[in-house]
Amino acid sequence: MVAFSGKRFEKLFALIVVLLLASPASTARAATLCFMETGQCVGDPFGDFWQGNGGLPVFGFPIVAMIPEANVDTGRTHVAQWLERERLELHPENRQPYAILLGRLGVERLGQLGRDWTTFPRANASAPHYYAVTGHAIAPQFWEYWRGHGLDLGDQGLSERESLALFGYPLSEPSMERNQAGDTVLTQWFERARFEYHPDNPEPYKVLLGLLGRETMGAGNPAASPRYEDRMGVAQTMLSYYNAVNRKEYRRAYGYWDAPGTSPTSTPPDYATFEQGYATTAYVAVTTGTPSLDAGAGNFWATVPTVIVATTTGGRREVFSGCYVLHHTNPGADPRPDAELWKLNRARIDAARSDATPAALLAGLRCDPGTIPPPATT
Repeated sequence: MVAFSGKRFEKLFALIVVLLLASPASTARAATLCFMETGQCVGDPFGDFWQGNGGLPVFGFPIVAMIPEANVDTGRTHVAQWLERERLELHPENRQPYAILLGRLGVERLGQLGRDWTTFPRANASAPHYYAVTGHAIAPQFWEYWRGHGLDLGDQGLSERESLALFGYPLSEPSMERNQAGDTVLTQWFERARFEYHPDNPEPYKVLLGLLGRETMGAGNPAASPRYEDRMGVAQTMLSYYNAVNRKEYRRAYGYWDAPGTSPTSTPPDYATFEQGYATTAYVAVTTGTPSLDAGAGNFWATVPTVIVATTTGGRREVFSGCYVLHHTNPGADPRPDAELWKLNRARIDAARSDATPAALLAGLRCDPGTIPPPATT
């Protein structure tokens, strides 16, 4: 029987309870997964990916809402979702199964720490599980875990390339390092993960993944929101809209509406009033739930549960929740080049408690488009 010190047992027990009991508040389609533990949601379209490729032990909880972010390798702007252990990136230009990619957080975090992995001592090329690409071998303590997990690329069983897709190549040899919790443990760095060996833990918790998402994002320097515009998807349209707001591009944001000024209760007023409404807004984070989709009479509709967390220029936190209705026409019946682009048609947004979280608010949101007054013209 394994004996645990009080501190170690408390940590391990907490981990096991979280893994067993933490369950996403979501619809059966599981496009958006919300967690009370962090108050955040894994947004559509990342929810199914998170759930199907390892979930909580591999990725951890979401720590912020989805955001447009510039990829450090390509310089291109993508929708990103930061998790405790990873960063997911949406690449709609790629074919499946590569439309969602993982950040190289092992590389990024080592760079933040001023540690150049290319200068680390190399392994003997005859060592088991050696990879010439980086000159390192996966430690025996970590090999089974590394080969036992991977991204679903459609291969039969679990292939080596699927493990590589999830964790990447080893960047270091195993060594004793102190982690963020203050424990000194056997550690090995990979392109997308940091493996830690806890020999006193029972199976399957001897190998744990470091919280690289929290560490990397927390050490980064906040930058201005890069321009992002993608209106081919519902969640992407909402992110594009608030990206325009965050960049003070109010004309662009106003242009996302079908017919602004046509309903006093559910569409923006004239442009001057619309712009003035954001005069004291410094930044907006938006979280969207799983949309309800409908079609008819040559039109497509989406009703989107939405939570908005705004930071004012004075540093105050303001929270709003409600429902947006988005719309586009059938490209087969509408010859206009922008027919397939989603537009905001109407909305019902109400103030919420300033300490409310997106996860808690989305759990109670019910969006019925019939309760939102339509514009006078569409």
